[in-house]
Amino acid sequence: MSFGRMVLAAYAVLMAIGGVWGYAGKHSKVSLFAGIGSAIVLAGIYKMAESNPKNGLMLGAFVTLLL
Repeated sequence: MSFGRMVLAAYAVLMAIGGVWGYAGKHSKVSLFAGIGSAIVLAGIYKMAESNPKNGLMLGAFVTLLL
């Protein structure tokens, strides 16, 4: 596994944890949906990077900048 894909996986996990933490702390459904939704998008990009590393990692960097 490349370093870029490991970073994508770690970032997806952190986004999910952040969403759950926001919901647990303040009962914020927006935080939960945003965190889980972001994690799902990043997990999809992670899978895409398996077959097409260049485009997958570029898309992952773009999404990371947007977040």
